[in-house]
Amino acid sequence: MVREIQHRKGKRRIGGMAGMGAVVVVAVFWNLFVAHYREALPYDYPPAPDTLSPAAAPPTAQSPATQSPQADSLPESCWHGPDESDADQEALCLFRASPFGLGGFYSYMLLLIGLAMCAAAAMDWFKTDDPYPGYGKRERHRRKTEDRLEQDRRELLADLNELHDDAARRLRNDFRDPVQARQLALSDYTKLHARHTDLWGFARDLAKSCSGALDIYRNANREARSTPEPQVWHTPWVADWDLPEQPDSSSLMSEAEAEERSRQMHAVLEERERQLRDVHDECCELVNEFTRLDPHDKAVPA
Repeated sequence: MVREIQHRKGKRRIGGMAGMGAVVVVAVFWNLFVAHYREALPYDYPPAPDTLSPAAAPPTAQSPATQSPQADSLPESCWHGPDESDADQEALCLFRASPFGLGGFYSYMLLLIGLAMCAAAAMDWFKTDDPYPGYGKRERHRRKTEDRLEQDRRELLADLNELHDDAARRLRNDFRDPVQARQLALSDYTKLHARHTDLWGFARDLAKSCSGALDIYRNANREARSTPEPQVWHTPWVADWDLPEQPDSSSLMSEAEAEERSRQMHAVLEERERQLRDVHDECCELVNEFTRLDPHDKAVPA
């Protein structure tokens, strides 16, 4: 209500002033009633005149200066009894009879302390929010919305970074350097050529062994047989095995060609990685733009 005084509209400012005035009046009268309640307690309220003993009764000839101010200021009709349960009715009666007529220093101190506490509580409540009415609620909503957008931004950026890293990893894994591929091919060719040489050597040795065994058999057969030897024995035996041809290395690219192609492929790879980074940066900028809170945006509810 106090904040309404600072509103730019005159009606609300006048309403705030009226409300603050009403609160001040209520606080003052409430603390006055509390002070009267203190005086109405049995320890402070004077006993009824008919209950006073003759020795304790004040003399009739006593001067006004020597009489008790509290006994003179309190009406006798407000006394309801000596119990503490009667203090509320007595305080209400005293408040109606004389709202500002307090009879002691402690009552005034209680009144001042109560008013000071009310003022301190009002000031403390006033500082808990924005001084201008409505701005505190809007600011809390803005902070809540900003925190939610910040959380969404972090999650989206984390997903984008994961997608970017995965795509960059696939580009690197699918890339085959021609120089390295040529070296692997040369290594495989060397191994294949060595195996082919060994195979042909084994074939020659086997052919010699077979030819020698066949000659031994034929000679032994000539000595043992009584008929002429077959005519086919006069034809030398030749192995007709289907052996693979020697591997050809002419299909391999030269070292200079491999290096040139490697430079071209590296340039293409770097271009693709640059395009991937550009797309990633553009997506990050869009995420930052979409999750940035604009306080002047009318679409953001107040």
